Amino acid sequence: MTLGVHRWQVIVALVLLAGCSEPRSTSPGPVVLLGVDGGSWNAIRELWSRGQLPHLATLAERGVSAQLQPVAHASPVIWTSIATGVEPSRHGIQGFTVRTPSGEAPVSSVDRRVPALWNMASAAQLRVALLGWWASWPAETVNGIIVSDRIFRENKGRFYPPDLDPTLLTEISRPDATAQSADDVVTRGDRLMASIGLQLASEDFDLIMLYLRTVDIESHHHWKYFRPQGFETEVDELSLQRLGTRIPDAYAEVDDVLGALVARAPSNTNFFVLSDHGFQASKSERYRIQLHLDRVLEHLGFLVRDDERIDPVESTARTWGSPPFTRTKLVRFHPFERPDEDARPDDPAATRHRLEADLERITYEDGSPAFRFRDLEANERSRGGDMVVIVRYQGVSPALYLDGQPIPGAIGRIEEISGTHSKSTEGVFLAAGPDIDPTADPVKIHSLDIAPTLLYALGLPVAEDFDGRARTEIFRQQFRDRFPLHKIPTWGVMEARDSPDSQSDEQLLEELRALGYLN
Repeated sequence: MTLGVHRWQVIVALVLLAGCSEPRSTSPGPVVLLGVDGGSWNAIRELWSRGQLPHLATLAERGVSAQLQPVAHASPVIWTSIATGVEPSRHGIQGFTVRTPSGEAPVSSVDRRVPALWNMASAAQLRVALLGWWASWPAETVNGIIVSDRIFRENKGRFYPPDLDPTLLTEISRPDATAQSADDVVTRGDRLMASIGLQLASEDFDLIMLYLRTVDIESHHHWKYFRPQGFETEVDELSLQRLGTRIPDAYAEVDDVLGALVARAPSNTNFFVLSDHGFQASKSERYRIQLHLDRVLEHLGFLVRDDERIDPVESTARTWGSPPFTRTKLVRFHPFERPDEDARPDDPAATRHRLEADLERITYEDGSPAFRFRDLEANERSRGGDMVVIVRYQGVSPALYLDGQPIPGAIGRIEEISGTHSKSTEGVFLAAGPDIDPTADPVKIHSLDIAPTLLYALGLPVAEDFDGRARTEIFRQQFRDRFPLHKIPTWGVMEARDSPDSQSDEQLLEELRALGYLN
């Protein structure tokens, strides 16, 4: 993979000379940023009240804490603003996906239009390590190491440099038999990133940025069992015992990582812990349902199998590019393999009418309809769909029923989505270290303030065109006297780059749909 030349590097070289012309006696200490997706003050304080999360508690006691105001709702948007200091309209990542000529695709590093902290620090010859950050694939060229967010999903661009330390490569390549679902992959990824971060903490890095996602996933699925009050459906004691520790356990892993980082990092390290948003209970419970629509079509007679394979001649309809956890399912009509894009199926209007009529008879156990329908969108038609079937969530049950009789094998796993967040659900900010003033009381910090604040902590200039500001007031007066704030006009922009072919786009889109982030 060849990455384009960044025109911002020329700008950086000039502005650094202008902004850092005054000699400095010593350089500031290193910075470690621990990003916890979905970290929530209400969860942390409750766990503190139970005597848990000692390392986070210690950090808060010897440093400063505040609410972090999100710049948007979607995690990749917030984390990119955190890393760049500019609004989403400027950095270019405005959701979980982007439109491409071939359809919808998950966001990646090539979609970012401005340099991020790892680019800025590298241009200043500081050594950086970026681990697991949202939209960090394909890995960029830096003065240090990047292990991207698609480390288990792609063959190319997974990490930088290509000749990564053999010890780290062994860690990345280690098989994990427990990673059976998308959530397992996230947990495995977090543990890998944490392990690498701990290996690098004692090495000569100026900036380490470690991102962990499991808290967000567990909070979406298990908030009801962590804080059962306020939900319409009462939580039974057995479920509380079985699932009530999922969120506390996820936070405990983060706390253990933080404690190990503090123990291994140099004594002059300044630590920052932050989240993109907090969490709250969903107004109504949602579900992630493993629904096998082909089993339903087979039960209705639209799909015919021959030795477990779909008979392409005898079948009338089948699902198309829609894995079981997808809520919005595409259906394709016979003939399935068409000679060209303009070919039309046999009497699609009549087939759709018959199929809709039959699917309307499918219900959950309480009689709630299981499906609804809508017209195809352009990208769905381009993907080969002839009809859209949407799974309803009201009244979900372990089985589907046709005229009161269960349909075998139609529903697999059912996962609740009981935790949610919005643009107003504030996240976490914690900072502590030899240069952090524990008497400071910032109350609230905006996600746009993080990049300029970390640049200041590293002794680097802050751009005047940032949308956030450096929160210098959280630093000790001695530090502010030694390192006065320097400003430059801009850190520049990124040159447009082509994204390499991805082998995981569809899988990532499916996971985002399952969490309710995409329709």
